[in-house]
Amino acid sequence: MEAAVLIIFAAALIACVAADISVLYAMIAGYILFFAYGLIKKHSVRDMLRMSLKGMDTVKNILVVFLLIGVLTATWRSSGTIPMIICSAAGIVRPAFLLPAVFLINCLVSLLIGTSFGTAATVGTICMAIGRTAGISPTLLGGAILAGAFFGDRCSPMSTSAHLVCELTGTDIYDNIRNMLRSAVLPFLISCALYAAIGMSYKNAQFSTEALEILRSGFTMHWILLVPAALIIIMSLCRINIRWVMLTSIVVSAALSIVIQDVSIRDMVSFMITGYHAPTRELAAILDGGGLVSMVTVSLIVLISASYSGIFDGTGMIDGLKARTAAIAGRASSFAATFAAAVLAAIISSNQTLAIIMTKQLCSDNYRNKPELALDIEDTAVVMSPLVPWSIASAVPLSVVGAPAGAVTAAFYLYLLPLIRLLRTLMSKNHDPMSKK
Repeated sequence: MEAAVLIIFAAALIACVAADISVLYAMIAGYILFFAYGLIKKHSVRDMLRMSLKGMDTVKNILVVFLLIGVLTATWRSSGTIPMIICSAAGIVRPAFLLPAVFLINCLVSLLIGTSFGTAATVGTICMAIGRTAGISPTLLGGAILAGAFFGDRCSPMSTSAHLVCELTGTDIYDNIRNMLRSAVLPFLISCALYAAIGMSYKNAQFSTEALEILRSGFTMHWILLVPAALIIIMSLCRINIRWVMLTSIVVSAALSIVIQDVSIRDMVSFMITGYHAPTRELAAILDGGGLVSMVTVSLIVLISASYSGIFDGTGMIDGLKARTAAIAGRASSFAATFAAAVLAAIISSNQTLAIIMTKQLCSDNYRNKPELALDIEDTAVVMSPLVPWSIASAVPLSVVGAPAGAVTAAFYLYLLPLIRLLRTLMSKNHDPMSKK
């Protein structure tokens, strides 16, 4: 019965993605489905509500971070911080290195703003426009954009998925980032080499200046616009609480919007709530977005997904799957079990949040070391979700930039990272199937 319930839920998610309907509706339907399952298993309505609230309680702290991220991405747009970063990066890239540059620029922006969707919607769309006018394959461009967008989605101090993993595993964001950067080095370098090698076939490509000129004409450009981004980096390195880091950057970028870009206080407040709205249609197509409102749907998805975790625990719905992952951990390694669980979770859930939560639930008993559990989830569930064509983690960014679904095959970093980790653990002669304290 458990398998049938999960299959019905997965079918609902895939149907929403295929019909271009918000996955939130499938998440609500899933909650009703799992709630009914609990009732059939003789749990009372009160018990099911308690399980739901218990699951939601695990993510309550990151909802504040989500809202801050929404405000921050709006103020960075209105201040000209994002346009300044894009124009500065594009100005130092030679056409012969366009494809690896697309990957690196998206890595940089996603690292700074911590959102794959936001990266794709801003610098990703510009990179696609520039690359297409130079004759570069949309599949290759889409893959480079997707891989770069999720580079920061995985390890930025502003990433919602990184904070979700911290909350679920009880770990520190900065310790996790340090561990993630270590495991990312080799797949990152190989990805750069692959994009550079492929990009050489486009060595005669030329940049289109149209998109960059739209950004430059829409803002007063000055080096001081980079300060909000620099504050994120500097304060994060000092291990200051991420909420204070983002609040500081919000205040500074809002001030720059008012002083440098001549934005009124009334408009600034409006941008923070509803998102940035550019004065021209051309600029709006590139830069509009952010704000508190932009985070409402993702916050609801996270809350509902978290309620699933409470129901799964309370009803024992996934106990059979947990036993199978434990068996894999015993025979191979904890990471191998997490790898297998993440693949299954990504395929079933069709969204990154639930894939993360399910992977943690299926594999947490295989670990005694919480930071290692956090790293293994980051190196599997977080980067595998965008490799599933029907997952919103890939469908939305690729749709935004106008790339085909096949672009996931060119997102080298996203599958090199888990595969290299898997090979390392399987080849290790001294690996312990259960992580040590």
